[in-house]
Amino acid sequence: MVTAEGLEALVSALSRVGSDGDSDQERVDQLAVLERVKSAVGAAQVRVTAALVESQAQVAQAWLDRARECSDAGHFDGWRAARGQARAASVDDEGAATGQPSTRSRRRGSSGLTGVAAQVALARRESPVRDAQHVRLALALTTEMPHTLAALEAGEVSEWRAQIIITETATLTSEQRTLVDAEVVGPVGDAGDARDVGEQVGALGDRELARRVRAAAYRVDAASVVARAAKAKAERRVTIRPAPDTMAYVTALLPVAQAVAAHAALTAAADTARAGGDERGKGQVMADTFVTRLTGQTAADAVPVEVQLVMTDRALLAGNTTPAQIPGYAPSLPSGPARCSPGPVTR
Repeated sequence: MVTAEGLEALVSALSRVGSDGDSDQERVDQLAVLERVKSAVGAAQVRVTAALVESQAQVAQAWLDRARECSDAGHFDGWRAARGQARAASVDDEGAATGQPSTRSRRRGSSGLTGVAAQVALARRESPVRDAQHVRLALALTTEMPHTLAALEAGEVSEWRAQIIITETATLTSEQRTLVDAEVVGPVGDAGDARDVGEQVGALGDRELARRVRAAAYRVDAASVVARAAKAKAERRVTIRPAPDTMAYVTALLPVAQAVAAHAALTAAADTARAGGDERGKGQVMADTFVTRLTGQTAADAVPVEVQLVMTDRALLAGNTTPAQIPGYAPSLPSGPARCSPGPVTR
């Protein structure tokens, strides 16, 4: 059995890779092997996570039994404490089965898979929301997709590509997922005409892999794929999030036909403007046109809305470098660009 101490020794050994005495060919070989090591480590984490989930499920069941005993005895405090302990060791089976957060988890926000995901998050130094995804990945690979797990163990696919396969089969049943796993990753063809696990899938790009998995999923259960597309269309939306250097991303999640039409319209506007002598870059014209058409402004930078820029009087009037803040926009805004922002000072 490999212990945590043994893995610490592996970490120490890896810290010595890349010595000055290596030849360039050796360095290239090391890079190739290290990439496989990353995948193998991901597979090891999958197995450990799945084992933790199974163990914690037994713990949760024991606490649920204890909660029933307390309930039968009319011991409310004991029942509540036992239920809390059971919840801390539980896993959201609905979300784990589909590879996506369950409806119940989405209503609770980040509390889906709270117990096991919180423990995994602490170990991996990530957020519980992110590690809920790792838990689902681990359960799907170990129970439904053995070929993908084997390819991950062999270093033929990365953890990211394994996640692509999981995501693209999220609407399928366990049995259907296993069929897609065998078709896309596992041996295929007539008897004696098998390929090594992951040999071909490891050579695919992310988009091609996703396309093949979607095609296989459609062959297995076309109705679920159509239903998934309809659900995705119903969830169309526009979001905003901060970007570096006082910028922001405005993202529209649209049906593909509408998205292509919108992009084509912006591209045509940019081509027309540049053909008429506009010195802005194509991307700049597209961005400015995007703003003017949505807001009705004559110029992209003529923003009439109240931005609610918050800064100190010293930063505004005396050249102080204290950053400004925009409510709802996480990063601080440097005082220099803030002083140059258009609009009157209200207070």
